[in-house]
Amino acid sequence: IQARATIDVSIAGLESSQVKVTELEAQAERDNANYDRWKSESDRIAELAKSGSVGQKVADEALNLVV
Repeated sequence: IQARATIDVSIAGLESSQVKVTELEAQAERDNANYDRWKSESDRIAELAKSGSVGQKVADEALNLVV
């Protein structure tokens, strides 16, 4: 009976760990998407500054929001 309880606890621990791995993988995907979004925005602002559509101060301020 005690051995079975130990097995059940071990299985529950394994399942919990698998759920945590899935959660971390999902968080990594969200973080990557967020990074891509801000990288794209940073590149867009840099292009606007390069073309003179916005001033360097505006570009720097936008970049500071990214960092």
